[in-house]
Amino acid sequence: MKFGTSQIGKPAPKWVERLMNALIVIVMPALGVLVLAIPNTWVSPEAKNFIGACGTFTVAILKGVLFFIGDDEKTEQLNS
Repeated sequence: MKFGTSQIGKPAPKWVERLMNALIVIVMPALGVLVLAIPNTWVSPEAKNFIGACGTFTVAILKGVLFFIGDDEKTEQLNS
């Protein structure tokens, strides 16, 4: 696994793709439900919005990192 601009367009390692899928399909919806379930007497609505925005930002950053992570072995297998 390499990290750099030369890896843009190359497929990411399978474990990274699976991690991102798990975050998007399982973790983020669960975090959203958890945040909505917190009573307003414990946490203000503004704090809930901030928590949701931080979760969304984190997933967006990780998806961006996928563009810079590539697997040369997988690319060679696809080209042969």
